[in-house]
Amino acid sequence: MSDYRRRRSLVWPLVLIGLGIVFLLNNLGIVSWNVWSVILRMWPILVIAIGLDMIVGRRSTIWSAITVVIVMAMFAGGFWLVSVTGTLWNTESEVVSVAQEMGGAESAEVNIKMGVGALNVDAQPETSELLVEGSVVVAKFEEFREKVEPSEDRITYSISTTGTQFFPGVYIPQINGENRSWDLLLNPDVEMDLNVDTGVGKTTLDLSDLQLTDLKVDSGVGEVTIFLPDYPELDVNVSGGVGQIKIYLPEGISAQIRVNTGLGSLNFEGSFDYDNGIYLSEGYDETSPTVNIFLDGGVGNI
Repeated sequence: MSDYRRRRSLVWPLVLIGLGIVFLLNNLGIVSWNVWSVILRMWPILVIAIGLDMIVGRRSTIWSAITVVIVMAMFAGGFWLVSVTGTLWNTESEVVSVAQEMGGAESAEVNIKMGVGALNVDAQPETSELLVEGSVVVAKFEEFREKVEPSEDRITYSISTTGTQFFPGVYIPQINGENRSWDLLLNPDVEMDLNVDTGVGKTTLDLSDLQLTDLKVDSGVGEVTIFLPDYPELDVNVSGGVGQIKIYLPEGISAQIRVNTGLGSLNFEGSFDYDNGIYLSEGYDETSPTVNIFLDGGVGNI
């Protein structure tokens, strides 16, 4: 009985080892950050593994070894199933068109909240009466939501999806992330605040042609690439989760950058000066319009 009590769970060490292997393969360029959408969809296997470990895994060394083999086989089978079928769950979806008019507003706030998949945001190629246009792929069990709050000279537009709750407070969309994409174009002729909340997947924000005054990006799991505009008095706040964040600044821009790297690493390309906890771009002039950037990194590389 005392030997039984001293045995500890093997599930969490296996999970940590597996996550470490995923990070290593990603850093070596063998797998992309899209692999996280596959891992996210395998939570039922983790529940089964915990149950097996509680029932038989702590009885003896032999049963512990058998549990490890079973758990590894289940995860291997899950990854194989994804590679063959493209998903573990229902992939039925529909494409929803987005076309929000300006309605006479002179400025705007746009809020984008996505769960799993690829998010691509760019500027409209020519003058338009639309604030936002594009398409959104919505899964069978998801609900697409739009909210418009107009005022005299300003409009607030929010877009998001909600779906099945598998655990309290945990939302997992019923769709393969690699097959899901949001492609949105924003009006380049309107001053705009932009708030982006990503989930799991790859996000590309080409904002170089927009008149942004404020940008907030809350990154979940995956790769986020941001091209900033050369627009005066821009405030940028980027919070990282697990993954890689790339930010491109226009050449010659006056910018100051404050960074909290978390558990990740920080790399700069180009000429930046470091002064009292702040990175300053080459030619920084505090008397001229400045882009203020705050980076709060999680686990990964900025």
